[in-house]
Amino acid sequence: MTNEQKLNEELAYALSKKAHHGQKYGGHDYFKRHVLGVADNFSPKCEATNQENYNCIKCGIELERNYSNPRCASYDHEAYIVALLHDVVEDSHVTDSVIFNLFGHKISHAVELLTRETKTHYDLYIEALTHYPLARKVKIADLEFHLSQPVKKNQAKYEKALAYLKAVK
Repeated sequence: MTNEQKLNEELAYALSKKAHHGQKYGGHDYFKRHVLGVADNFSPKCEATNQENYNCIKCGIELERNYSNPRCASYDHEAYIVALLHDVVEDSHVTDSVIFNLFGHKISHAVELLTRETKTHYDLYIEALTHYPLARKVKIADLEFHLSQPVKKNQAKYEKALAYLKAVK
């Protein structure tokens, strides 16, 4: 990982944390529960499932008993940043132009596509994501996170969208 990539990840993390300050996901802190829950799918560090199984839960590589978080095979720098920022514009006063100025076109375009306007029909919103792989993969992780929660609000809609996005190659 280059110094620039590390700085961009730290900036996205800090911006998202500040933008979501005080917001809740159920009874939990929105940033810690939801944003990091989605971003962890693309994070640079491997994670063991438990003390008996030392395979990374994301990429499956075998980890040493006293592992020091090696680079994960599922690591995706751009997707990690987009995942950190995926709800920032929709849920705060941060604008698309701020994201563009800080992270450039590729990241800002993905975040823009992930930002659903309330007047946009959900099916059209999902369809637009199929044309941009970076946004699509983050939305897949977002939907999987929502569907993994105990209370599955909009379950049928999310399952349909997830199946549709996964079917696109």
